[in-house]
Amino acid sequence: MDEIRVTDLFARYGEDKLIILLPETGIIKAINLVKKLKKQIEEQKFIQGSDVTCSFGVLDFNQHDNIDDFIKKVDDALYNAKNFGRNRVEIY
Repeated sequence: MDEIRVTDLFARYGEDKLIILLPETGIIKAINLVKKLKKQIEEQKFIQGSDVTCSFGVLDFNQHDNIDDFIKKVDDALYNAKNFGRNRVEIY
């Protein structure tokens, strides 16, 4: 994934969740990035022809949030994406 920069953090968060932290990136650029990643994943050919989809929650960091608030909000956006049909991007 050439879109992930050296300054970004891409890591597993929980059993079936990944997180990408994009420092000094505006919300529009973050949304565009995850839409591009979602498309790349959709178009990827996997063994045995199985399709893989992904849901994303996107949140612009608010200086007044602590890390727990931040994670809860982005997690809420992710679950909204899953609950509203999966394979989509939801913004908090």
